[in-house]
Amino acid sequence: MKPCLIWDFDGTLYRGDRPFSIYASYILEFSGMESDGHIEEVQRRVGDNEQYYGNDGYEIVAKYFSNVEPEIMQKSYERMREDLLHHPEYVEIPEKIGEILEFGKERCLMILASNSPEPYVTPFLKKLGLISYFHQIFSSARKPEGIRRIIGNLPEKQKVMSIGDHYVNDIMPAIEMKKDTAFISKYVKSGMDATFYGKKIEDIYGEIVKWIEKSSDS
Repeated sequence: MKPCLIWDFDGTLYRGDRPFSIYASYILEFSGMESDGHIEEVQRRVGDNEQYYGNDGYEIVAKYFSNVEPEIMQKSYERMREDLLHHPEYVEIPEKIGEILEFGKERCLMILASNSPEPYVTPFLKKLGLISYFHQIFSSARKPEGIRRIIGNLPEKQKVMSIGDHYVNDIMPAIEMKKDTAFISKYVKSGMDATFYGKKIEDIYGEIVKWIEKSSDS
């Protein structure tokens, strides 16, 4: 039985801070707020790896603009995602991510689980040239419960690793179900109970490849 890799999407398969600035700019535009250094402060918080402002860039932006109406936040998010569809060059696919995907393609069941709505998942995967690596794609996955549901539908003895940048959504549910995890985050200072932890994928690339090799051989 092939092992299974469950991948998060935003901030895991690709990285880059530009989407957060775009998100913030639309919030300012649609809310009618004056700039007043807000973009610069968002950029500072997103780039600050020492002070904790949120689990990921989107959460950092949302917390910063916590007094803005949910409708404006949602509209701003959607416009930002539309911009990304037209400009995939705004983000970066780490070379090591590409190598893991290529190495695991025939050795693993590859599942993508994203909380983003479908219009911003499969089309963007295609734009990034990553669609062919995944056997199953779950958009609007409602993580963390979505991770529990995905794992619960797999054979009990199947070896599973959940890879993501959001500890509550991607890592905790897999740990609870006694599965392996790879936590990638520059915003926290420890991996807590994750099997592997790194501030970036390059930190744990070797461990993930060895896990694939060991799990696919057994």
